[in-house]
Amino acid sequence: MPQKAKFGTKALQAAKKAVTLEFTADDRPGTGPGVPGNVPPLSNHHILSQRYMQLIFRIKEFKGEADYFRRFTNINAMTWKNTATNKLAEWVWTPYNLFQGPTGQYRTDDPKSGIEQTKPHGLDGARWVALKMLAYTLFKHVKEDKLLKILAGEKVKFEVTDELHAELNRWLQAFHDAITEAHGNYAAYGFAGADWAQANGRYRVHACNCKGCNATTHTLAKYQK
Repeated sequence: MPQKAKFGTKALQAAKKAVTLEFTADDRPGTGPGVPGNVPPLSNHHILSQRYMQLIFRIKEFKGEADYFRRFTNINAMTWKNTATNKLAEWVWTPYNLFQGPTGQYRTDDPKSGIEQTKPHGLDGARWVALKMLAYTLFKHVKEDKLLKILAGEKVKFEVTDELHAELNRWLQAFHDAITEAHGNYAAYGFAGADWAQANGRYRVHACNCKGCNATTHTLAKYQK
């Protein structure tokens, strides 16, 4: 009678062992750069949400490569707060993932903890694509319910596969390449009123709350003074 093969080797045990990362996103690591002197105020908005930025950092750290992100922060010309020895905060608030716009309460399409969906017209396309592909890589390799828990600040466990790590490396490199093509423009993408205009002539800002006004153009005009 044929005998079933027996597998008791260390190789099989290693194959069965999942390389699992346990991760909980910080509420707000460090303090990013403000945009002073604007009334109403402007904010620096993340393109790829800060909690997904944390996840990418933790995956690289898990693989023993946290120093990888120094390539982004060493050429950072912005002033940071509370991040001098905090690699995570430097990465989360890297200016290449930020653009300036009306604060969240003025926006009609603020993604909250999610990913920015509308590209500012003048933002470099290569940078935008690389950031969106980093997001796509996470969506591809980490189950949706776990990603939603990450956005909610809950603890998750998931397998860090070689494929996930390789794809992240590919798009991190593309992101870096886009930055180095910026010819020394290492700041967050600045505010421009035209970026908030839509094809229908309206703007992606809430209507003004002035008595008898209720016009989005008036709200935007406040930012353009």
